[in-house]
Amino acid sequence: MTRAQAQAELLPLHKAIHTNDWQRDFIPVVNSMQDEFTILAGRNLHLTSVLLLAAVMLVLLIACLNVANVLLGRSVIRAPEFAVRAALGSGRARLIRQLLLESLLLAIPGGIGGILAALGAVRYFRYLNPIQLPIGASISISLPVLGFTAALTVLTALVFGIAPAWNGSRIDVAAGLRTAGRGAIYRGGRRITQTLIASEIALALVLLSGASLLMRSVLKMSAAPLGFDPAGLAVMSTTLPVERYKDQADRLRYYDDLTRKLAEIPGIDGAAIATAMPPYAAGNYYYCVINF
Repeated sequence: MTRAQAQAELLPLHKAIHTNDWQRDFIPVVNSMQDEFTILAGRNLHLTSVLLLAAVMLVLLIACLNVANVLLGRSVIRAPEFAVRAALGSGRARLIRQLLLESLLLAIPGGIGGILAALGAVRYFRYLNPIQLPIGASISISLPVLGFTAALTVLTALVFGIAPAWNGSRIDVAAGLRTAGRGAIYRGGRRITQTLIASEIALALVLLSGASLLMRSVLKMSAAPLGFDPAGLAVMSTTLPVERYKDQADRLRYYDDLTRKLAEIPGIDGAAIATAMPPYAAGNYYYCVINF
């Protein structure tokens, strides 16, 4: 049956069960069980996760460009070594393989360090428990995630090591042996370096702009209009002991006395009782809203 049909059938049952108790004035509401289990998996969370992933990828690109620039600098310093290797018969492909292997040896410890940092962050998240997760949900690092990290590590080493490797293999052996490592032996090295630096600056600007917009959105969310002026309003929650206030009339009498006494206090303009705070539709506590 539909949700409306279920609620229509539940309403007379509820009234029949709670004929003589204080819950007879309540109206049962039928909700989808899927909504209860996926409260944190809505559109906003999905969009936030995508934005955070994009920010992480930009940080990764900036770090990779930094390492690529360092590798370019090291390739210039190691020019005599490459010239000697080339003079001894090492071909261009062999030099490229050597430099790519060195890039991979730099990337593997970085990937391992990232995995260890992620494991520590997940453990700290579980200990801190900042948000209530849906039933059955847990934060963990799965094998597919580890596989993705390993693949990304290798891909990063290959993509951002190819430029230094290609540049390091483009050497003039005679000039390399004469100039003892001066950058003049490379053709186009400065252009590659300038391109990497320009890309790094562009990505950093995109990342800073995104972070600024995210901070602005958070500030706007904290100042979202509530539909009323919250100045001079205070709220408190309370529950009454069932043993002392068994009847609905006793509870209503207590809250009537409470609002009357609060309104008589100097500086308080008025008080009201509600079973839930807007915009929530229901609650387990009674809230007292005080206007002063």
